[in-house]
Amino acid sequence: MWSIMSSGSWAGKIGGTEPTGFSPYAKQFFQANYGGNWQKQITLNYNEISKAGVRVDLRQASEEGQVVRINLPDKAHEIVKPFDGKYAYFGGKGNDGTPVLTNMITKVDLTKSLKPTLNFKTWYDIEKGWDFATVQVREVGATEWTCVQGNITTDKHDPQASVVVPYGITGTSNGWVDGIFDLTAFKGKNVEVKFEYQTDTYSFGAGFYVDDIKLLDGSNLLFSDNAEETPKFIMNGFKQDTGVVYAPHYYLVEWRNHHGVDKGLANIGVLGQTLAYDPGMVVWYVDDYYSDNWRGVHPGEGYLGVVDADQNSVLWRFADGKTPSSLASGRYQMHDAAFSKNKETDININTDVELGRSPVDLYRFTEPNFNDSNNYSNVEIPTLGTNIPKYGLKIQIANQAKDNSSASIIIKK
Repeated sequence: MWSIMSSGSWAGKIGGTEPTGFSPYAKQFFQANYGGNWQKQITLNYNEISKAGVRVDLRQASEEGQVVRINLPDKAHEIVKPFDGKYAYFGGKGNDGTPVLTNMITKVDLTKSLKPTLNFKTWYDIEKGWDFATVQVREVGATEWTCVQGNITTDKHDPQASVVVPYGITGTSNGWVDGIFDLTAFKGKNVEVKFEYQTDTYSFGAGFYVDDIKLLDGSNLLFSDNAEETPKFIMNGFKQDTGVVYAPHYYLVEWRNHHGVDKGLANIGVLGQTLAYDPGMVVWYVDDYYSDNWRGVHPGEGYLGVVDADQNSVLWRFADGKTPSSLASGRYQMHDAAFSKNKETDININTDVELGRSPVDLYRFTEPNFNDSNNYSNVEIPTLGTNIPKYGLKIQIANQAKDNSSASIIIKK
């Protein structure tokens, strides 16, 4: 409910009549791409923050879109360890809205070969049926490439896929596997061999890695490249890679209140009753490595998430008095996600008649301090949690207006 681009579009006593405001991430995007007055951002760099800290006055986001951005040191994501040595060849990783088309090409003399075979190690995480890696060959001087069938290729693709190849590598390898491609059709020729990686514009896996490349004719080694020395390929977007990707990540800190466009936070309709999201300091964590927010696929990880101040779960209490309590749905869990000097409000919703159960929050405290040494991953419902890095960063609410319209916060190490 914290963003109109999520469930916030359904806020209001009558669902959808009082949608909440945009997230600070969305406002940041609009400001950067379209100009205007979407956001007033204060930017801090982690390395410049002292133990004494920086004091910032925040007004409710519904007024001017005020937000504090705290840049962190680039985050290392270890995708894979190279099969052999320090490096493997990597075809790149795209971002939503930008397709990937990369390749690397080398020449191999097959004029005296009888049964040439291309062998290599590969690790891949490619959107199945939509994006593909391929092995292609052509005779030197020719213009058309031929996709070669191998032991890890498929001729199947999604009917709506924009990337369509005769034989492609797609899906997930689940570790390093052998790629074996018979090049007998090209024996007696000088050829070019190409590894290519291509995606559409919408969703991406971790990518396509290749290592320990060998072209054999029986036991005779015609060509080898293990990605450790100067590449024997012409690189068109591929690169020698350690398997570690560094990406920007940062916090966006704002103050949310039941005011203006955010009035809907106080009026979330539930079967004719009203649920309120508590006002306070909302801490968002952004990780630019990710191009999706599929928390079910990578729990606690995604390009954007709210750090839930209260990690105690809201439960379903069953009307029959016999059924054991169970975890309530996400809309209830996040009602107290904001940090505040005020005690969390109760959930005054009774849906015993309609659902045979009602949500109950047994843990109602004050949560005025964010501390990245705490665990905000939500052990019980990982899809709602946010995995954050440990830098020793703290954000404390020093003062909070009685009407929750503003606050002073201290950001320190």
